[in-house]
Amino acid sequence: MNRFRREEIAAAQVLFDVPPTPFSWSVSRHLLFRRCRRAYFLHYYFAQGGWDPYADPLLQFTWSTKKSKTFHERLEHHLEEILRFSFDTLRNIPPAFRKRMLATRFHARLAVLEQRWREEDESKTFDRKKAVEELREALAAFLNSPTCTAIAAAQNLTLFNKAFKPTFRFHDIELWYNPGLIWREGKQLISCRIHFTKPEPSFIRAESDMFALSAREHTGTLETLSIFRYFAAGEWKEIQCYGDPDSCERRIQTDVREMTDLASGEKVSMIDFPPAAEKACLNCRYSVVCSAISEQFDEV
Repeated sequence: MNRFRREEIAAAQVLFDVPPTPFSWSVSRHLLFRRCRRAYFLHYYFAQGGWDPYADPLLQFTWSTKKSKTFHERLEHHLEEILRFSFDTLRNIPPAFRKRMLATRFHARLAVLEQRWREEDESKTFDRKKAVEELREALAAFLNSPTCTAIAAAQNLTLFNKAFKPTFRFHDIELWYNPGLIWREGKQLISCRIHFTKPEPSFIRAESDMFALSAREHTGTLETLSIFRYFAAGEWKEIQCYGDPDSCERRIQTDVREMTDLASGEKVSMIDFPPAAEKACLNCRYSVVCSAISEQFDEV
């Protein structure tokens, strides 16, 4: 092996041994860890520092990949933003007038979003016209959905309840999650999550349990139902799942033990996070990063 090659490998080993980051747990972290350890390493450890314009180009590429969102991931964020604002304004409006008011709120918030997009320097790859059309279609369909009717009729609207924040501590571990749109029916708390593609069963199960754990810890509620609505072929479809807080607690305990064992020293090494089977790469956002690593540092 020539000297240049030895130096290149030595540099790669330094590049792929990175400092640990503050630990927290989320469903997305759990699912990525179970799907592919290499993608997990890239997302939660290797990408750190990639925001720096003087960082290694591979770090910058990994960081930009981590922060990127698909077209429909952006739409999900904006749609939930519109729904949260619109439903939160219904608290003092009699139930009989709520759906009529929602139609007005939906239209107004979409107009605000259109204006914001015109003023911002969005990526050229983001089709604003298509985004507005899909959001308008999705809002119209949601207005006529059973979920919308149930929320509008709820006596205790808790959609923006302060108890359900996106982060909380549990057994000294910081947990992150999306509580969704929340309302109460009798003794049961219900959460509705919005998607533009059908969620995977593993995501549904883990998110339902996470909501159940949050409801138990923050409000003492033991009965929870998570509704996952996804927009397909011009209509909203629905999957329901009851949550199990004990299952979530066990999942967290197992993950924390395994995850922290791999990042307990002063350095976190990529060699401890092998890639999964090739089929896991098909829908992975880090597939291009992995290819670049394999081509440039195939001996690491």
